[in-house]
Order: sequence, then structure tokens, then C-alpha cells
Amino acid sequence: MKQILRKTAVLLVLAALLLSPQSALAAGYEAVVPQYSYNDSAAAPVPADASSRYVRKDGIYTRPDAESTGEAVLMITGDLMCQYRQQNAAFISSGKDYISAEEYQTLLEQAIKKQAQAVAEQTAGITDSADAAVTGTADGTDDAMIPSLTETPVDVPPLDLGVIPQPEGTWDFRESFQYARQILRKGDLVIGNLETMVSQSSPLGMQIFRLEGKPYLNAPASFLDAVKYAGFDLLTMANNHNVDTGLRGIYETLRNVNDWGFMHTGLFSSESDDRYIIVEVNGIRIGMVSYSAFYNDKDSNLTESGQDVLLNRYASDKAKADIRAARKAGAEFVIAFIHWGAENTHDTTWNQEQYARTLARAGADYIVGSHPHALQRYDIIETSDGREVPVIYSMGNFLSNMQRDINNDTIILQLNLQREEDGSICVASHRIYPCTVLHSAAVKAPGTVSNGITSTAAQTRSVSYLIVPQQAQYRSLIDTSVSAGRENLKFLDESLARTMEVFSRRTALPLPYDPYDIESDEPSAPLLSPKGAANRLGWILANAAASR
Repeated sequence: MKQILRKTAVLLVLAALLLSPQSALAAGYEAVVPQYSYNDSAAAPVPADASSRYVRKDGIYTRPDAESTGEAVLMITGDLMCQYRQQNAAFISSGKDYISAEEYQTLLEQAIKKQAQAVAEQTAGITDSADAAVTGTADGTDDAMIPSLTETPVDVPPLDLGVIPQPEGTWDFRESFQYARQILRKGDLVIGNLETMVSQSSPLGMQIFRLEGKPYLNAPASFLDAVKYAGFDLLTMANNHNVDTGLRGIYETLRNVNDWGFMHTGLFSSESDDRYIIVEVNGIRIGMVSYSAFYNDKDSNLTESGQDVLLNRYASDKAKADIRAARKAGAEFVIAFIHWGAENTHDTTWNQEQYARTLARAGADYIVGSHPHALQRYDIIETSDGREVPVIYSMGNFLSNMQRDINNDTIILQLNLQREEDGSICVASHRIYPCTVLHSAAVKAPGTVSNGITSTAAQTRSVSYLIVPQQAQYRSLIDTSVSAGRENLKFLDESLARTMEVFSRRTALPLPYDPYDIESDEPSAPLLSPKGAANRLGWILANAAASR
């Protein structure tokens, strides 16, 4: 009875504290409070640009200025991550940056003491102190009369470190996207996977990693400024870090993504939210669904109801129902995004291949994967009803601070959709733009990009976590007069070789690329120039020979 009353009281307190308009309902979604306490005084900055090319009307997002041409160009990227090294590199302090190690140790000791006290209160016969609960001894008490903690069912609460406020200062991540945005802006619809929470009342990734060394993704709200600057319109949000900042962090992230003007799906705020999104692009209605295969076991911090309502765990029956609902609501072409697979490898898993087949059978027209932090192969799944469904098992990290070489190989996928004479939608063509993340790039200043690339100064500047498209005009901005620049150029070559190897394993690969000779990006341009065809044929023959 005491446990029931205690849990009821906790839920009532949470209901009073939660900032979301659904607070009364949301209180029933949280099973375990986060390790830290929320900073109730924290507020997200006002977006510098909250405009959107799309507006929602009757459940469908459309561009008011678009014409129904029956052709649509989509640009799609992999994971948009904002990790601790990126945050440190982009941070400009205006006050106290972090709590000290000594301050953190004090918070930790206090949290351990509170945890022990909570255990002691639940353990029959132990009332003197939290120490007595842990050691099983107390002054004046017969040890034999104290129940063993291993035999007594207790709810051990998580450590509560109290409020860890975000550092005082500003962040600017826009430079990372300054070259890639020139390719992304060619799209009528630009889509990326946001793999970070954006909760202003929770500590940042750079704080938790410094204090605890644990994977934890939470970005300052200004990271969304950079994502907007890059040109993204729609963010898929189902990933294994969705519960890193707890229940309130989910609501704050959704609110911030809305405030910055992004369309989104994969993370939800209420039971009434559609599990899909529909965007009309030049007369073509595109449906999108977003799933995650796992949540780092942090989903247990939510009740079963909270997991069902807020998250979007993959299940074949759910995908079939969601895609059917999207079709009924008007979707003509459905893209499925899914967070799956093993990390840091080019190899796919059995589960990925099974999930891909079930997604194709469920009605998806194109499947895009994320989470492995490395590029993984392209394939075509043939369904029993005669459809051919392309799948890219992993698009890799589009932006991250991860250290392995393969973590920094990435692509931009361009899909050109077209309406056929019978009214159906097909992939008229698709291509990839290989890109590479350079952690510290020596580039020629000012490195401006406008109607081509110009560089009017001889000096070199350093840019952190720069996404470099593998095209001659962008590669030429690397300053090879310094050793760091020469190392970067070498790394670009190695990255391109890894990318070509991943996508040359299927000889029928209809994702042409010509990394050094793409001069025209018009849809009518040949997909492969003679030089590009020769490059690709060479890779195919080399891989065929190696496999004998």
C-alpha cells in the first residue's frame, strides 16, 4: 500500500512539473525519472529562422508556390548527430562552462546517499539510516532481525544528480554544412534523420560525457539553426537515443523541432498523432514512416503506455497498418526510414534483411536505413506482387564526431520521382553524392560558395566537422599548402575508395556516381559520363576479381 501511495504521489508531482500541454496525460508515461533533475528555468532561444517551404492543410503538407509538374526531386541524408566534441568545437562561452569534477563528485555522493535512504525506507525493520540499509547493521539492532536486501523486494530509484544546467554561451554549427548545402538545395524536399534530443532543460551531451563518459545525445537548441541553414525540410526522428533526456526531453524536442519549422515523424506527443506524414511535392504525394528497432533499453524509463504512444518501435504489423493508413490518407509513394543493424560495420545483419523484406511486403516503395554509423549496401527487394523495392541498408552518419574512418564516410541520396501515364509514381532515376566528414579541415579562406566556388584569399582557416562533397570544386578548397590539408586530401581519397567499394558490390547498382566529373546536376544530364562509367567499371571488375 505504501508503494502504491508513493508512486501515486510521484506521478502527481511529475504532472505538476511537466512543461508540455499534455502534462496530465504524460504523467502516466514516465516509469523512471532521469538521473538528473530538469532545469525549470531553462528556455529555448527564439529561432532565427522558423520559416518553412511547406504548410499543412487537411493533414497534408504542401508548398503554396509549387506547380503540379508530376516530377519531384528528393535529397536524403543519414544521421544528423550533435555529439560532445562537436559541441565543444562550436561553443563560445559567456560564463561558467561546466561544473568542476569536485562539484560533480559532491553531487554524486549526495545522490548515492538519497538512493540508499530511499531503499532503507522501503526495507522493513530498517529506519535508522541509509547506511544501515546498505550494510545490514545499525547501532542497537540485532543483525539477525534485519531482512536481507536480496530477499526483500524494493524499488531502487535511479541516482538523482539534481539540476545540471547547460553551460552559459552560444553555439554555431553552420560551418559544418556550408558545402553540403549547395547540393541539398537542389531538392524540392530535403530529408534527414535527426539523431539527437534537443531539450533545453536537460544537460548537454558534452556535459554528461565529460562527467560520466556515457553515450548520451542532447544538443543545444541552436543546432536546429544549422539544420535549417543546411536546407532540411523534414526530419525523421525514431532512433535509439529518443529517451536519453527522459519524458520532458521528448516533449521539449518535439516543441523545438516545431518551433524551427520542420516537418517530422517517428517521435510523437500524443495517441492522436498520425504514425506517418504526407508531403505533396509538385503534385506527388509522398508518405513517410520512421521506426527504430531498439532504444538502448532506456525505453524502460517509460511505462508501456508511454512507449506505445511516444516512441515508434518497429513491428511488421505496425508498419503494415501505418503504410495502409498513409495510402488511405492519399500517399502515392511511401518511403520507410528505419534505425537498425550493428554499429561500425559495412555488413548487414539477418534482422536488417528480414525487416527490409517485411517493410517491402507492407507496402514501402523505398527503404532507407540508419544507425550503423557506416555505409551499407544497396539492394532491390522483389515482392510477390511484382514490385521492386530499393533499400539502402545504411546511409551512414551525415554529421558526427565519431572516430573510426568508416564513421566519416557518407552520402546524399537524390531521388527523382515521376508520375507515369497510368498515374503511378516511379523512381525515374536516383544517384548518390559521396561525401566525407573532416574533423578539422584546413580550407582556403574565405571558402565562399555562390554560383560555383570562389576563394579570394590565400590564408588558411580551420573548420571543425566539415562535410565535404567528393567533387572537384569542393576538394579544391582544401588547402594543400599545409600538411593538415594534404592529410585531409589523402583522407578524402581513402573515404571515396571505401564508399565506391560498398556500392560496387552489386553490379546492377542503379545508383550511378562520378565523383570527379559531375559538372551538371540537371535531371536530363547523363547519369554516367564516359570517365565515370570507366571508374565504376574498374571497381566492378576489381571486386569481381577479388571475389574469385
